[in-house]
Amino acid sequence: MPPQNSEQNAAPPLTWTGPQETEATHVSAGYRDALSFVLVPRTSLKFDPPDPAAVRQLNSPSELLIEVPIRGKAVNFEPGVTLPCELSWMVKRGTGSPLGVPVGNATMKVDASGNFQIFVDGKTPVVDLVAHKLINQGLLGYSVTPRFPHAEASELAPVIRFNNPCAIKTKKPEPANTRVGELVTFTPQFASVLNKADLELRVLELDEGSGEVSSEAGRYAFTHRWAPAAFYTFRSNSSVDWAIGFTDDTCEHFADVGDEEEGGYEFGWQLWGRSRPDGPETLLAEDKNFLTLPKPHLEELRVEYDESWDGTWEVHGKILNVSPRAHLRLDVAVVRPAAPPATVTATPLLTPNPLVTPPPLSPLMPTAQVGAATTPAAEDRKTETVRVQLGPDGIFEANLGERHWGVNLTSRPAAAPPKGYAIITLAAAAREGKPGPLQPYLNFDENKYSPYKESKLSWDVDAPWVCSEEATSLATRPPRPTRRKRGVSVSPAPGPEVGDPKTPITFDDMWLDIIAWEGVVPYMYLDTEGWVTVGAGNLLKHIESTGAGDKLAAKAHPFQNIDQGRAATPQEITEAFNKVKAMHKGMFYTEYAQRPKLALTDAYIKQLAKERYEKEFLPAVKAGFPDFETYPRSARRGLLDVTYNVGISVPTKWTKLIAAVKARNWTTASVECRTKPQNAEDTRNEWRKALFLYAARVDWKRSGS
Repeated sequence: MPPQNSEQNAAPPLTWTGPQETEATHVSAGYRDALSFVLVPRTSLKFDPPDPAAVRQLNSPSELLIEVPIRGKAVNFEPGVTLPCELSWMVKRGTGSPLGVPVGNATMKVDASGNFQIFVDGKTPVVDLVAHKLINQGLLGYSVTPRFPHAEASELAPVIRFNNPCAIKTKKPEPANTRVGELVTFTPQFASVLNKADLELRVLELDEGSGEVSSEAGRYAFTHRWAPAAFYTFRSNSSVDWAIGFTDDTCEHFADVGDEEEGGYEFGWQLWGRSRPDGPETLLAEDKNFLTLPKPHLEELRVEYDESWDGTWEVHGKILNVSPRAHLRLDVAVVRPAAPPATVTATPLLTPNPLVTPPPLSPLMPTAQVGAATTPAAEDRKTETVRVQLGPDGIFEANLGERHWGVNLTSRPAAAPPKGYAIITLAAAAREGKPGPLQPYLNFDENKYSPYKESKLSWDVDAPWVCSEEATSLATRPPRPTRRKRGVSVSPAPGPEVGDPKTPITFDDMWLDIIAWEGVVPYMYLDTEGWVTVGAGNLLKHIESTGAGDKLAAKAHPFQNIDQGRAATPQEITEAFNKVKAMHKGMFYTEYAQRPKLALTDAYIKQLAKERYEKEFLPAVKAGFPDFETYPRSARRGLLDVTYNVGISVPTKWTKLIAAVKARNWTTASVECRTKPQNAEDTRNEWRKALFLYAARVDWKRSGS
């Protein structure tokens, strides 16, 4: 018999049954006491073969929602018990590993015979072909993990076949003819059951350049919705056309491509869908590298004074990279600068005549005593605006001003022709009935053709007009600013629920979080702590490199002299670093830009961030948190964001955060993960808190479960 507790412990004697005694281990704990341990049998689940009716439905579906019963034998579970469990659909496409799709509110019921069945919200589990992405060819399986001490996941390997074609075929112009206004045709290739889904095609311009400014969230260059249709209606021939760069195929309005678009456009498309009106939207397919093309380019714009029966002024211009089918329209006017203020000479005093009483002096009359006076400055004169159409060869002409007939021309004495300059805007760029900013849609040499805003020459990127080459010699232009009026390329950070919860976080996944909060600044600036920084939050501690792989040195990076189109010299890098270092911290990013502008390329900025993420940040986090890969995806994103924000790893002095994470206490982690905000509008801490709180909802292994 097992040894009993000593009298000193005053514990009642233990009584053992035969089975308990065989499953007990007795450990001597000294000459007068002993400890008893009971070995808990290992639990497991053995699945029945997949339900035949569900297999048939998945092989040839007629509905988007399909019931899939999950049954089997529960080994070493108490008969009659009902346990919460984790259920995931295992979806395998191609040769890659299966992707887990979690299903909430799942329970496992074990009957008196030890047989189990899985329920979701008290009903048979349902596969959603759209939400769970059972599209194209693949296999379906499932994974069940009871919430029971030491219970392990049991999987039915993906064996149930499905084949639901879901693709978009695109017909694009030849590369040599890929211009704004050319047509792209999108042809859906969907399985018949997907006719019952609500599907939407979205074309978007990708704001990944450091010299670009994204517009508000949710903007798309073009959208087309295929509404749910009857089962017998097929969408195979319901193609849709899109004119590149416009909101539809009519070329009436330019698409929203952000507030400042440099050089060219990079378009991608996405296909989103839902199986029911209140269901979640799911990204079904996408092509991020769908289309790349240059912006329209202003090659020529000049004006001549030419009195004729057509008018007084003749404007000539040429715009490249526009398709003839776009029939692009321009609004044109001519501005005649006012003459300089005239000076009126005082009238000299005459010898008074005693027989004549002089009139009283008026303060408005020029006299020798008052001196010279200046007339008020005249205002610039602008002609009426005329609308012209761009020709197939990109050339446009416009005649403005008063018409002149032959009799007027011959009778008028010769005189110096007046001076003026032309201004143009694009009708398709108009916003709310008014001329809209030109720079997102027209590339031009700012030194030669000045932006025109509020009746004067400007450098502003949101100017709605651009001047002909004569303007800079006829009108005063303000000095070129030391910085451009542009912000940082940012897009909203993805929400906590984004991404497959069971797969590793790739750099491309993390990049979306990085640029949302760090921004992409190609030139040197000061962060909130006063450190010189560049790119996507890359710290520069010193100028000279201390050795190979020193990414903290300014000279270790290939800065470019953007103004002169060449590599920056070591001296230029040193001067730029010292100038920024001497500035005040806490200013907006753009306040640190200088002339000449030294910057890193977008490709290098992203490559640098990827290299540091894979070689520094991710290994350091895994070393500090050995169970990192088992954490919910949102918790992993939160940890990586903390490290990117404060250093290569979580500081050891953050003991409360470290303890909370290791204990999987995500609620506490959501409080202890705060970092210093950049400004009053910085919501990074709230976003990071939401990541950890979401982890607390989905992680059943968390502390206290």
